[in-house]
Amino acid sequence: MLTPGDVPILPPSIEFANRNAKKKTTTNTPQTTTPKKRNDENIIHVNDIPKNEGAADGIQDMSVKDTSEGCEPTLVVEVKGKGLTKGGSTSVHAQRFDNIYSTPQNMVENFVAPVFEKSDEDVEFLLDALADNFVFNTLDEGELETLVNAFENHEVGGGEVLVRQGDFGGHFYILYSGQVAFVVDGNEVGRAVPGNSFGELALLYNAPRAATCVATEGGAGLWRVDQVTFRMLLASHTIQNDNQTKVVLRKVPFLADLDDEFVHRIADALTTVYYDAGEKIFASGSEGSVFYVIREGKVEYKHRKRGVRVLGPGDYFGEQAIVKNEPRRADATAMVDTIALALTRDVFERVLGPLSEVIARSNDRRLLRSVPIFANSDIQSFEIELMAALIDDIKYPAEKEILSEGDYVDVPALYLVRSGVLEAYTDAGESRILKSGSFFGEDTLLPDEEQKYGGKGGMKLSQQTVEVLEDCVLGKLTLANIDSVILDLSRMGNKVGGKTRRDMLQRSIDIFKLERHTLLGAGTFGQVWLASDRKTGKAYALKVQIKRELIDHHQAEGVCREREVMSKIDHPFIIKLVNTAQDEQSVFMLLNLVQGGELFNVMHSEERDCIPESEVKFYSAGILEGLAYMHRRRIIYRDLKCVSWFARRVNQPENVLIDELGYTVIVDLGFAKVVDDKTYTLCGTPLYLAPEVILSRGHDKGVDYWSLGCLMYEMILGQTPFYENNIDQITLFKRIVHGRYRFPKQSISEEAQDLISGMLSNTLTQRLGCLAHAERDIKGHPFMRDINFGKLGKRMLKAPWVPQLTNPLDASCFESWDHLDDKEKKGSYKRLNKKEQDIFVQF
Repeated sequence: MLTPGDVPILPPSIEFANRNAKKKTTTNTPQTTTPKKRNDENIIHVNDIPKNEGAADGIQDMSVKDTSEGCEPTLVVEVKGKGLTKGGSTSVHAQRFDNIYSTPQNMVENFVAPVFEKSDEDVEFLLDALADNFVFNTLDEGELETLVNAFENHEVGGGEVLVRQGDFGGHFYILYSGQVAFVVDGNEVGRAVPGNSFGELALLYNAPRAATCVATEGGAGLWRVDQVTFRMLLASHTIQNDNQTKVVLRKVPFLADLDDEFVHRIADALTTVYYDAGEKIFASGSEGSVFYVIREGKVEYKHRKRGVRVLGPGDYFGEQAIVKNEPRRADATAMVDTIALALTRDVFERVLGPLSEVIARSNDRRLLRSVPIFANSDIQSFEIELMAALIDDIKYPAEKEILSEGDYVDVPALYLVRSGVLEAYTDAGESRILKSGSFFGEDTLLPDEEQKYGGKGGMKLSQQTVEVLEDCVLGKLTLANIDSVILDLSRMGNKVGGKTRRDMLQRSIDIFKLERHTLLGAGTFGQVWLASDRKTGKAYALKVQIKRELIDHHQAEGVCREREVMSKIDHPFIIKLVNTAQDEQSVFMLLNLVQGGELFNVMHSEERDCIPESEVKFYSAGILEGLAYMHRRRIIYRDLKCVSWFARRVNQPENVLIDELGYTVIVDLGFAKVVDDKTYTLCGTPLYLAPEVILSRGHDKGVDYWSLGCLMYEMILGQTPFYENNIDQITLFKRIVHGRYRFPKQSISEEAQDLISGMLSNTLTQRLGCLAHAERDIKGHPFMRDINFGKLGKRMLKAPWVPQLTNPLDASCFESWDHLDDKEKKGSYKRLNKKEQDIFVQF
């Protein structure tokens, strides 16, 4: 949902409206019941609080509070943990903020939602019940109609259980007759009456119910919809609208040849606007700064010279506003109520950069893909994009000789001709003219007769002479830069490629012969052990996960994806995968050991719950470098967090560790995923979730910059921005979606506030990290002015704190997990069948 500060500035004639503003309302009285008007605080949320993990943390205080005159009372359930304090920290609701996730679905454009018959009164009743719930506030009229049609009638008899405490709920309910009692640990704590709804969190993720819901005497009538239908409905509508928009964008002449990535980003930057019949969109002679695509309705487009055209859904107009800053040459008027997608020139340049640069980058990528040594290889699209970003433009005067046949090549490179004219020729009489769009120098990138590369011990000689005939500009991509991206030069010109990242794992290390020493951490599905090689004595971290648990919680494919993602990563600030293995019961990932413990322990001690901004800069800069490395490879992380102490009680691990030099290392890539456009699976930690994740609208790398903003806020102020004492998960999600947070006075610098606010923008077209300069907008922010990122990457900066380690097996920086059993030895798990074992075949 847009906040006032996040709405792009458009001409006054454009009306930004709630997506539901055009919805027709009637005064018909529903036959099922007549709910009282209420605000969204009147929705029953008891079942959306995850279940307690033990009696010691049971529900202690339950009360019904009257929230407003004339409204049904809201059931308020407070779950208070005992003794959840450390170093003066505030008591919190531990179980509510453990990692959450929804079952992965294969989102498709052509999903058809079920339709259940309803009267007009039933439809109005459901629309009224949904109107005040933040989960549904962003649905447009078409989505609401499809959702309402998908609600099915569900009647239960007196004493019949709808959901049981501790079970994973999969439905959202709206009660239209009778009452439903909420029972926790055998005690009734409240009731839902007609007009109340409950279970909305079950639509978003797999949430265990905190209460048993049972119909009271006389039974109850409810409308319900399930999680799969809701998520598939939203995703399919989003995918369908996005694809239709991209088709239209491809029709615009100057956008037709842009790379897919840029078209995706333009589509995401479009904003929905509404016009009434007869309303003027723009007038001839007015300033042109907005480009439009019609989604619904008709527009009369009257051009000064070309006459009148009637435009409908799928048509576009005003496109020259992106290219030129000129007055309009036409009048545009809505003929009927019209919905359009709008994009301003300012937003375009903020998100993508000047059009000329975007076109140049697209052309570079296309040209690189056509170079035979890249085209005939296993080099991936993201690697082409990375190489294109490393091209440097250099001016050369006429008569300058770039290459000389038979001479040793000091700096092997591929050259792209931007402008000017050159001639390439050989002593054998071969000659060709090179103009804009041509390339040369690819022969210098290949190995010599001894299979050595120029600049890496090889004696590479040029096979042609290249001379400048007219002053020119050349884009230069050096072999060293290519090597930094593809990691193995033998992949060039080789469809099979050289060693893959999987082959580069250290297969000589036998995971089953390692000696295990102590437990370093535990998560939802596994444990991490300090282990060592009995032959060499080298220490590692061994991650062990139980296959049965992974399958039962629908996370098996995610673990296989984690291994695949990690096999492509090699960065000092991200945990390194050394080897993998499996047996009948478990999967194993051997990782480099990071000995300095958790960033949390640096942030929170007996003396303090925050750290100075100078230290925040250092730690956040290291995390930023790790995230940016993944993003350049189209990997989104999705689980950045520094968990509070209470989360340790539910085995929620820290995801940022400190290495032996005091630098941050991102660990646990269980939610990481390669994403070309968007992904729709809700996963992460509630306190760090971005609004687009909660609203199930699809998300990309922007979620990681949002989480980094939350983490920086916590490092400086001691708690996350959207948390408050005794907050429940629904209220937390509302605050995130609405962007409600504040900075305490005199506790944080203006530079830090500005940077964090930029990263916590609810609108992706304004969120730092998601704009044309990507992570460079954060690196270049005044708050980061003291960080030398060149030295940081080489680990040449002095860390604020360096762990005092005595030996390679020193685990003193980690908290003790000795109270936990070895899951492999103590657990009893159902055997996997062949089909289930086959899921892990590539592990």
